[in-house]
Amino acid sequence: MAVSNSGNYRNIPVYVNVENASIVENEQPYEAVSRTDQLPSVFCGETVIFHFYLIDSEGHPVPVEQNDQFELSIDADFIHENDTLMAYSGHDMVNLPGDWDGASADAGQLAVRVSCNTDTFVSKLGGTESMNVWLELRRFHGSEHMSELLCYRIRAKNVVHLTENQPDPSDVNYYTASQVDAKIASLAASIPSCSAGYGISETDGVFSLDDSVAALKTDLADYLTLSQAETGYVAQEAGKVLSSNDYTDADASKVALLQTTGTGSQFLGDDGNYHALEGSSSGEGGGSTGYTAGNGIVISGSEISVAEDVALKTDLDGYLKKEFASYRPLVMHPVFYTESDGFYALLNETTFQLQTETVWQVQTLLLRVMSEDGTSTGNAVLSAGTESWILPVTQAAVWHKLELNTPYSGLLQLEADMENASWTLKDASDSKKGIRILDLRIQESWSGL
Repeated sequence: MAVSNSGNYRNIPVYVNVENASIVENEQPYEAVSRTDQLPSVFCGETVIFHFYLIDSEGHPVPVEQNDQFELSIDADFIHENDTLMAYSGHDMVNLPGDWDGASADAGQLAVRVSCNTDTFVSKLGGTESMNVWLELRRFHGSEHMSELLCYRIRAKNVVHLTENQPDPSDVNYYTASQVDAKIASLAASIPSCSAGYGISETDGVFSLDDSVAALKTDLADYLTLSQAETGYVAQEAGKVLSSNDYTDADASKVALLQTTGTGSQFLGDDGNYHALEGSSSGEGGGSTGYTAGNGIVISGSEISVAEDVALKTDLDGYLKKEFASYRPLVMHPVFYTESDGFYALLNETTFQLQTETVWQVQTLLLRVMSEDGTSTGNAVLSAGTESWILPVTQAAVWHKLELNTPYSGLLQLEADMENASWTLKDASDSKKGIRILDLRIQESWSGL
């Protein structure tokens, strides 16, 4: 019969005469095996699978019934109290998948897996090469009835390597672990300890500072370093951070001029004296700034607060840079310019028409724009014919320069393309907002009549 298993364990076929509970040969089922070299063998530390053939004295198979339970034991003696078996497998190790494919219960065939990697197996075998042990197979039919199917000798054999360490190398260029440990211990012993018990300790090759080293550092705090002793150390004076010889007399007199009281309304001049800050209220919005000889800085007008400074910077955004000085204002039709609101046009899905003299060609536009509601920010998209521009728009008015690829003269339509995906100028509720054109300037060139 073909036998297959996972290939991980050694398979040992055993023919069992259940009538005399002995191991027999298949050709002579009536006679127990007597020669030692014919007995099955198991090695210390391995796992094996016994393939049992249950037969009678005539060689006929003894069937295994469905509710039969089995157990296997291996031991070197028959001591039952305070003694542990060398190996044991219960019914949960019988006929495991893959241990004997095709085993037939009707043919009296069963597979039992057992581990010989136990402390008792090692201890009882000891250092002997091999010894006789007893292999026992029991069948339980039901919960109470037990049958001794097999109780016969097999051989338990030792192995060369079980848990031993690897050998030390014989090459003289390498130290063994024990030699390294000995040298480290010798090194630790050669480090002298301080008279007060301070020093270094070593345990299993690990160096550590004694707990008393911290106390040693504290004790040394009362001693001078070698550098201090060689350079003429001067003791610190009470109440002073710096020593008395760290300043020259001239330096000390300058430091003495510094004051730490007052309102901060005076400054220390290069003449060594304090002077008051002077100012006047003449002139709306403040006058000129400058210096008055011998009297320090003169500030005219009221002080500028932080809020005023921010407002001043915001106002400057409304002025043209010097590079745009050549641009001139465009005279708009009254329908676009609203004097009361102070802006030329509100572009929100509307068309803005620019009219110039036909003898002039316009290449560049300057627009000063802000968001429609004065609070929204984002990008607006303006288009003129086939050309378009994306303008970053904020709450404050900002100048934008629009370059035309083709100069135009006459009528130019400037449209707000709010359906463009790049139009991101929206309010807090995600509604699109238009832009206000607060100022518009052009740069023209003569095109001839």
